[in-house]
Amino acid sequence: MPLDQLIYWGDFSSDYIERINIDGSDRQVVVSGLSIPQGIYASHKDQKLYWIDRGTDKIQRSDLNGSGIIDIVISGLVDPKGIYLDNVNDKIYWVDAFLHNIKRCNLDGSNIEVIVSGLSYPEDIIVDNIHSKIYWTQSDDPNDALMRSNLDGSDVEILISGLSNPAGLDIDLANSKIYFGDGFNKLIRRCNLDGSSLITITTTTGFPDGVRIDLINGKIYWIEISPGGLYKSDLDGQNKAAILTGLSSPARLDLITLPTIHSGTINLNIFGDILFPFNDVNLFIHGKGLFNNNINLIMTYPSFYISDLDLNIGGYDIDNNNINLFISNNFTIFTSGYPHLFIKGLSQPNNIACPILDPAASIQISDELIDIYQSRIDALINQIGKNVLLEFDPIIQPCTNCELDTVRKKSTGIYKIGGPIPFDRGRKCPYCKGYGILQMSVTKCIKCLIKWNPREIEDYGIDVENAIDIVRLKTFLTDADDLIRARTTIVNYDIQDQLHLRTILIKGPMINGLRESRYLVTFWQLIGR
Repeated sequence: MPLDQLIYWGDFSSDYIERINIDGSDRQVVVSGLSIPQGIYASHKDQKLYWIDRGTDKIQRSDLNGSGIIDIVISGLVDPKGIYLDNVNDKIYWVDAFLHNIKRCNLDGSNIEVIVSGLSYPEDIIVDNIHSKIYWTQSDDPNDALMRSNLDGSDVEILISGLSNPAGLDIDLANSKIYFGDGFNKLIRRCNLDGSSLITITTTTGFPDGVRIDLINGKIYWIEISPGGLYKSDLDGQNKAAILTGLSSPARLDLITLPTIHSGTINLNIFGDILFPFNDVNLFIHGKGLFNNNINLIMTYPSFYISDLDLNIGGYDIDNNNINLFISNNFTIFTSGYPHLFIKGLSQPNNIACPILDPAASIQISDELIDIYQSRIDALINQIGKNVLLEFDPIIQPCTNCELDTVRKKSTGIYKIGGPIPFDRGRKCPYCKGYGILQMSVTKCIKCLIKWNPREIEDYGIDVENAIDIVRLKTFLTDADDLIRARTTIVNYDIQDQLHLRTILIKGPMINGLRESRYLVTFWQLIGR
């Protein structure tokens, strides 16, 4: 049976929120009497509509039909813009352009906290619970960028710079992609979650201000300003079409798929992110219900497919009909028994059992022998391994030597009392060169066994024209997170008088070693000599 899918958007000039079916039918005004509505979020979890009213500096909520309007946040907002819900932890995230920060609160508006500050002009925001990240766009020439951090605001990264007033973004967790509008360039663009592999999906006529993807139908939807309209295309940009034109002052949008729960052979969409095929099941979401056939489910938003008892969760393939699965980030336990699924540590499986040593095997490898082997590998890494410098995205913060022009987003040319380098009023700040911000480099040095032109690249599915530019790094599993976060590495950091060889990650990390619990390998490609 077809799924009910609705698109919501705000209108500046009419001060109301509208909705329409994705086929362009049944257009309705659902909320009126607002003052510059912007930042729309239709929640699948509680079936509520959340929005920002910039004219009154409020965050408000209603039912999906616009009834039952209540105020959520009524103070501490100056120029709020994008809004997004963390449906796992029941939090509202939003950006405030004038205050240059990102805040969050509980769904009832309590416990407001600033999690990222010192930004330029944040525009829109999304939440990624699978990788515990938030992503946002920043509009502040020349610092227009796509950025991200952890959910608590730590580890701020610039993923893509050099954009032009980016606004509106969405995440495809099933394929690890980010979609966003590149405003004054009039482009819809896509990249990997780390900002790599940036491509243009399609061009727009007006300024793209809101973007949402629909993996059920393989579509992307967006709002355009001047001229105002609602458009769609395939995820690759093909078959572009207008849903509505002649809109006055549209702003942002959200897409919601209304749940349909029943018995029999069904296609069910959860959170509007992926289509879940199930056969002959009764399904309830968010850990409040029970599958038949002894399958308990507590689910919060991951890419998840079931078909003929083959299970894929976040990249893990399980082909066993009798299995318990517990996932908390990258931690996975597989055992026998009835299938149970637990996400984000909400519960823990019982009766965990692992295979034991087979006493009848013809060759026995003792723990002592494995420990000796690992101690030798440890010595090789620590004593023969080379120093490899991991380079992360820089941390950006306001200049401590001058006052920042919050309108022009650059230095005012006025010395900040107590700054490190005094200068005359009206001159370029010598500390930040007039940009008004400082970039702090973030690096870390680790020990690795290095091998150039490794023969095993084909075994790992690496296809490159010039294998001589490939280097394999082997090190400890504890460095996995840093290797993933690193933007680049300098693999000849020990040789100070030689031009540094800078590389980017192309494969890995992959667990390595006898127990597969201590070492990892990664493959990197040279990008400069």
